[in-house]
Amino acid sequence: MPLDRLSETRPGCMKNKNKRRKYFCNAPGITGMIFLLMGLLIFLGACRNEQPQVEAREISTLHEFAGAPARVVWVQDLGDNTDVSALSDHLRLMGYDSEDDRGERVILSGPENFYRPLIAPSGNQVIFSDFKKHRVQVVDWSGRNRRDLTTGRALAVWQNPADGIDWVYVGRSSEGYQKPGSTRLYRVQLNKPSAEELVWETMPFGDAVHVSGDGRYFSAEIANAECALIDTDRGQARSYGKGCWPGVSPDQAFRFWFFDGSHRNLEMVDTRKGTRSRIHLAAAPGIDGHEVYHPRWSNNSRFMVMTGPYMIRQGGNNIRGGGAGVEVYAGRFNPAYTEIEAWFRVTNNQRADFYPDMWVEKTAQTDQGKAVPQEAVSPADSSAEGLRWPVVNKELLFAWDNAAAENEWTGVGGQLYQAKVVARGRARFGLNYQMDIKTGWYRASRLPEPVPAEYTNAGAVSLELAVTVSLLQDQTDGVVLSMGNGPENQTILRHEQGLLVLEERRVGQYALVTRLGELPVGQAHVVLILKPEQIFLTINDEPSKKYQRKISPFTTWPLIFGDSGIKKDPGWNGLVEHVALYGGALNVQELEQLALAYEQMQDTATAIEPVIVRAELVSASTIPSPEDILPYRRGLVVDEYKITELLQGELKDRNILVARWAILDGKSLPDAVREEGKIYELRLDAFDNRPELEGERLSMESDNLLLPMYYQFDF
Repeated sequence: MPLDRLSETRPGCMKNKNKRRKYFCNAPGITGMIFLLMGLLIFLGACRNEQPQVEAREISTLHEFAGAPARVVWVQDLGDNTDVSALSDHLRLMGYDSEDDRGERVILSGPENFYRPLIAPSGNQVIFSDFKKHRVQVVDWSGRNRRDLTTGRALAVWQNPADGIDWVYVGRSSEGYQKPGSTRLYRVQLNKPSAEELVWETMPFGDAVHVSGDGRYFSAEIANAECALIDTDRGQARSYGKGCWPGVSPDQAFRFWFFDGSHRNLEMVDTRKGTRSRIHLAAAPGIDGHEVYHPRWSNNSRFMVMTGPYMIRQGGNNIRGGGAGVEVYAGRFNPAYTEIEAWFRVTNNQRADFYPDMWVEKTAQTDQGKAVPQEAVSPADSSAEGLRWPVVNKELLFAWDNAAAENEWTGVGGQLYQAKVVARGRARFGLNYQMDIKTGWYRASRLPEPVPAEYTNAGAVSLELAVTVSLLQDQTDGVVLSMGNGPENQTILRHEQGLLVLEERRVGQYALVTRLGELPVGQAHVVLILKPEQIFLTINDEPSKKYQRKISPFTTWPLIFGDSGIKKDPGWNGLVEHVALYGGALNVQELEQLALAYEQMQDTATAIEPVIVRAELVSASTIPSPEDILPYRRGLVVDEYKITELLQGELKDRNILVARWAILDGKSLPDAVREEGKIYELRLDAFDNRPELEGERLSMESDNLLLPMYYQFDF
């Protein structure tokens, strides 16, 4: 039972006792007395039985918490308690051993740099790095026998289950070591540093690395803050969300987590089942809803460590404030990995503690391997259902349904592809997760990234998309999407006066403009096929319209939605979703498949309706500057409101937190400041319903941090 629930358990007998007293006081005569005596006997027996259980739940030692010998290592700031990234030379290396009475002890006194310390699989050594000198060292738990291991930065440790050899995973960069992140991942034998293997060099990655129990996968942050599980056998990365601090479980269950933008929750993914759980780290006793940081899996998957609470606000970022009150906490997951069932506070001092790692001795009681089903398979080999759409995957370059969908497919040879759409400018996804073109523009991306051979000199291409056109009086003209890498080699699809217009530009040629079919008001399913000599257009499965086309081959990538930020005015007033791009011309049968799949998806789709309220602004968060939230470029602030009137939908909560945009694309919004005490009309959706917000920075100052939170659509 969690420590924060013990206070609820202690008075349990008294609560039951009071209820029984009330009942028996109304019981008449001898019968009542008999029942009273029976009740008292039952009550006293229950209390006698309950008392040992309460005492058993008292967790006073790390050994009791872990159920086995355990150790924790971390770095302590000897300076101003703000070196959250452990980049300075005023740190010391600290440790905690459950099997002695020393408590917090100094392993290496410093002051010097100790970057991301890790406990060796044996539990007897600590591996750490010098951030600036890019040197990895190892020292005994006692602080003796310090020695150099290799160059780079130590990011993870792993023991090969086949032969028991201990490996240290090291990040190195060909571009220097002035900031976190690496371009190559190596592994070096702990006891034989000359034995070294290259693990990964396909794409750059961040320093938050974990390794799966079989050694095949590692977790890391890649481009655009994507948190990915990387398959070193197949040479591919699969993103599970946007955020930071990704981690794969150290067993062979292949669970995956990542940290959300509020720095308060873990998104836990069961990669075999495809299920997710949000784990509220900020609910830990002693954290009290504030921000936390440095989450890291133990060598036993049931345990994790983190630091917090972060309460000193520095601009819009509490993390940077650090503080002497930042301590190390250990958490124990429940067997289903859906919540933390117990917490243990490791440190209690007046210095800031950062970057913890925990080691638990393998025993019969804590052996995580026993909890892994024998039939467990890796994510790459699991039989995931996949998307019903796209039906056709021949020469498929890109397929993105909406911001809440998985947006992945398997290509020829079993290659896994994932499509992403990155919001740029002031872009915000619509209520039903579509790209809202009037608010900004969007750039398509894909894992793995397209290689030039896939999209250059395309003789033919097919494009599918669902477009929602606003009411006639609200219509504006503008770019729906563009393909190509510049104004002299670009294909542009526009909306002009109710029509689709195709503009094709080529080097040394006049622009070719073709006025295509009319777009109806509402949602329309559009398929456009460009062949060397002809253009085919079909809307809502109606007979195709044909147009002549005489222009050279063209480039189909990058794929951009909206006006690419060139215009200062708002973009086209419409929504785009359900986009697929094929490197070839679809035939009649394939077009029929696409139409049928779209119809089925529309039949099963459930539109989200916003909750609309009038509410008084009780407490407004300070608006951070774009510099305050770096490296994030988009940020929300969270305000506290009291509902005064419900205009639409259902909302049981009277006091709520509301997240709204304050910074977009590195620029502050001019209307971000709100006035406390004023009544505002708000269009809301539950924040947990918005997967597109997972990795966005969230700044909040309210004292009521555990109130239910909503997201405001302010357009």
